[in-house]
Amino acid sequence: MKKNFDFKQNDWNRTLTTAAADNLSIVCFPFKLKSP
Repeated sequence: MKKNFDFKQNDWNRTLTTAAADNLSIVCFPFKLKSP
């Protein structure tokens, strides 16, 4: 049971990390366009 919980926790962490990376790229995109 513990192992199953750890797997779900890791999957959730991966989802959060991916979402954070997507948000970061969306936020940084306009700055990349403005920079020469």
